[in-house]
Amino acid sequence: MKMIHGGRAKTDKIDSFKIAKLLRGGTFPVAYHYTKSMRATRDLLRRRMKIIRHGAMLKAHVSNTLSQYNLPLMEPIFAIASHEIHYARPLTINTFNPISISI
Repeated sequence: MKMIHGGRAKTDKIDSFKIAKLLRGGTFPVAYHYTKSMRATRDLLRRRMKIIRHGAMLKAHVSNTLSQYNLPLMEPIFAIASHEIHYARPLTINTFNPISISI
């Protein structure tokens, strides 16, 4: 409604007037109802995007941490294909002091 209204004051009375005006003119935006199979696909894609963004955030964090401590950037971590990601741990162990990354 905020995008449709565009003014400073936003009340139920103003909103109902704007909706009635849109309905009268036939320009009210129609909501799309996804089928069950498309809802599952959309949910999977939404989760995938969240995971990809999180991975990018973690890679940026590693890159920033390395630059903060004046260490060389570990290029192989960023060039590794997703099915070979298990090689990132030995690279990390060899770059940092083992005591600082032990759990």
